[in-house]
Amino acid sequence: MVLPRSLLPLAFAFSNTADAFWRMNCGVVQTGRIDPIISPGQISSHVHKISGGSNINLNSTFESMRESACTSCEIQADKSGYWHPQLYYEHYDDGTFEEVPNSGMTVYYLGRGVNRANIVPFPPGLKMISGSPFARSFDNVTRAWGNATYPGELLANRVTFNCLDAEGPLPQLPYLWRTNCSDGLRAQLQFPSCWDGVNLYLSDNSHVAYMSQIDNGVCPPTHPVQFVHLFFEVLYGVNSIDQTGGGRFVFANGDPTGYGFHGDFLNGWDPDTLKAGLAECANPDNDGQISQCAPFNTGNISTSDTSTYYQTCPQNAPFGISTLNETARGAGLKQLPGCIQITDGPEAASPSTLECPPGYPEPVLNAQPAQTPIVYKIPKTGDAVGLPGWEFVNMYSDSTTSSVRVLSGSSWQSSNMTIENCQNYCFGQGERFAGVEFGNQCWCSSIIPSWANVTSTISLLPCAGNNKETCGNGGTLQVYNFTRSTATFFAPGAGPTPAVAGTYFGCATEGTNGGRALTGPSTTSSNMTLEMCRAFCDSKGYYFSGAEYANQCYCGNSFSNGGAMLPDNSSCSMTCAGTKAETCGGGNRLSVFNSTTISMPTPPSIVSMVAEQGGHNNGSWNYAACIVDSQSARALTGPNYFDSVGMTLENCAAYAQQRGQKYFGIEYASQCYTGNTINGPMASDSDCSMTCAGNKTEYCGAGWRLSTYVNLAAGEKAPALPRPTLASSSSKTSLTSTSTSTSTSSTLKSSSSTISTSSTKPISTSGKSSKSTSIKPGKSTSTAASTSTGKPKKDSKPSKPTTTSVMPSKGNVANKSTTSAKKPAKSKAAKAPNSGALNDQGETTSTSSVKQSKTVKSKQTKGTPTSIAAMGNLAATGSVTTTTTVKTAYSQIPDTTDSSDVEATETASASQEKKAKKSKKAKAAPNERRGATWFGATA
Repeated sequence: MVLPRSLLPLAFAFSNTADAFWRMNCGVVQTGRIDPIISPGQISSHVHKISGGSNINLNSTFESMRESACTSCEIQADKSGYWHPQLYYEHYDDGTFEEVPNSGMTVYYLGRGVNRANIVPFPPGLKMISGSPFARSFDNVTRAWGNATYPGELLANRVTFNCLDAEGPLPQLPYLWRTNCSDGLRAQLQFPSCWDGVNLYLSDNSHVAYMSQIDNGVCPPTHPVQFVHLFFEVLYGVNSIDQTGGGRFVFANGDPTGYGFHGDFLNGWDPDTLKAGLAECANPDNDGQISQCAPFNTGNISTSDTSTYYQTCPQNAPFGISTLNETARGAGLKQLPGCIQITDGPEAASPSTLECPPGYPEPVLNAQPAQTPIVYKIPKTGDAVGLPGWEFVNMYSDSTTSSVRVLSGSSWQSSNMTIENCQNYCFGQGERFAGVEFGNQCWCSSIIPSWANVTSTISLLPCAGNNKETCGNGGTLQVYNFTRSTATFFAPGAGPTPAVAGTYFGCATEGTNGGRALTGPSTTSSNMTLEMCRAFCDSKGYYFSGAEYANQCYCGNSFSNGGAMLPDNSSCSMTCAGTKAETCGGGNRLSVFNSTTISMPTPPSIVSMVAEQGGHNNGSWNYAACIVDSQSARALTGPNYFDSVGMTLENCAAYAQQRGQKYFGIEYASQCYTGNTINGPMASDSDCSMTCAGNKTEYCGAGWRLSTYVNLAAGEKAPALPRPTLASSSSKTSLTSTSTSTSTSSTLKSSSSTISTSSTKPISTSGKSSKSTSIKPGKSTSTAASTSTGKPKKDSKPSKPTTTSVMPSKGNVANKSTTSAKKPAKSKAAKAPNSGALNDQGETTSTSSVKQSKTVKSKQTKGTPTSIAAMGNLAATGSVTTTTTVKTAYSQIPDTTDSSDVEATETASASQEKKAKKSKKAKAAPNERRGATWFGATA
């Protein structure tokens, strides 16, 4: 068959001219042989999928539809009925039929036509249909009325099928030309938009007519009254059907061609709402959003675009009883419901092919109780609602895009959400406040923060599990209080005795420039309490402890990266994972306590370290600045090593002096870098706030911050330091691996301001490194509480940790753990310049032995020798003797490790990540940046 040239342009006319309309989603409310327009009072010949008012039955009228308890469409004021034939798949191998999945339709109300400015509402009682259930081929003759200016279009073009496939856009044609559609097969149907102004329904449908171009143009003189243009989209999941045994798709009216697709409309609109909606939203451009149409968003029940419309009035609502006791759904049907004969055409099917013979047993009608519209009552503060002991508190504005929620404790999402179910859930979590939101979400907490705002806008959604109740809305939290709660609770700022959790310092913001406010060690635990966090930071020697996101703990000695104290404590309102009687921060908020057993370290100052005779540089080491380091351009490019246990300023100074380097710098508490030039800008001294791994009274930089010292000869002035612009440097100073037979002797003397060193020969750098105290990359150990010196992501709520995979952090520093509920990413452990390759255990290679005062053997692998073997005095025999105990081995720090590999990851619970999806994944808006602080004082 050759289609007329006018066919294909029409398929795209809709999308090209849809500039003013509203779009309404509708779930399925009934499936069965019901058609009160064509077969009033009788069982219909074939099965329809029906959306809209729940009071649809064999005898439905405008008046009865208005009495529907609910509607499966988004606009609650619309109790109309919309229906179309069900699609089935005929299996050739066993002759059975299977229902093709379909969850409803989308109905468009379009401002179309030359006379669109004079659109009138549908009158009460209006009924109309579009399409013919008997058509089996394309009608090349019948056209809509038209004139020379607006010629009439072929009526057969009112039906099109759109195969949504990964291949991309495909032609939209009026028959089932293709049914292999990866994203579904969409049937599309245009309705008449012109009325004779007199008849509400005529059996031949002549009371209405199509516009000249069907979806646009002019009305015929016989039908001068212009309606809004109705357009159906119905999506069928064709590719979810198992077609291995062969078969074909066929509509319930016995049509395998698609030409016989049709639809029905029974008006059930509230007249005033429809009139106002047409006036404000049919012609003005609002992108089709119901939420942008004010007349649809009045009253207690929201009609905005929601994801719960299909739950609030489900199939067979409100009593769960279908109209007919007949199987019309599922698979294994022996025949199409009714007495349907499948006809292939091209001749039109006769009515007899859709009729049952006399005496054929008809299905039984199920008794249906009378329906009345559900009336939603908004409770008043103090009203008893739900389970015994629960009272209504108020409606609060809640953020759906921020991690800071009004109720920030436990949460739950369910398609069976009710007020009672949410109250029961929160009670089980030990939390006294329960809030419902978005129709299907439940939020809990033991407090309502002081900043929570009561909302006066009451536009709510029915509960997904009980459409007779309301469960908040997007951004509106409906809160209840369990008045019988006897639990003791400490409000934000209060807490247990200082002896257990320290002294409360306040509520602080997290870092605002990508780093943490407290940059020391961190841990997470599903049993987190303020006491646990304080004990952890005490054990690490840090003054401040900060609890965040209910189950995270961070340590530090000052606030970095823009983190700062807030003027009040209200945003630290999330109850602790281990006890509902305490608050453990919030989203990007830290409940900060300071230690009662650890003193604050002295801030960095100019420290003079006088070298003894025999050193590479006579003179003194002087504090220079806190320098910004970079992965792509190291500030100090000379030799380097790390010591996650014993790093001190004295040790790094001796290491730099023995290698003839003018500068040394320490970062991350344990990494020692050296060089003869500095290639990084200065930062605030307060940024270098990590205490040294081997001496908690000294500062050893921070994340990407180097506490930098310069070695000055007698009388030499300190060189000018670089300005705050990051210099690019690709140079990497290689460290040689040669051994000497010359002995070296050194004595390290530590004091608060002086380091004394001595060396007579170069240090051998070819040695066998001792076993490091760090856990090797790739090794995982199960733990309930994961400890990390890395930086967990801030913008997601972590799941309960299941394993700790420990790998080197920036520069392959040991003891940086990754805590995640997901499988950790593979490390990119790159080779360092002149260092051995990392083996499967993350160990480096070496060729000669090194003795320390405490010798520990380590496994070795083949490859280039490690450039740094140990630190101290090396004898010609390859042994080391020191007057201080070196607690761990030293190894080359690769400069090419991607720091993202060691960022600790956190994942939110699956129930929240989908909705609020949608839900549940956004950062809290940062407070105004206050600058770097030193022990709470602005720098």
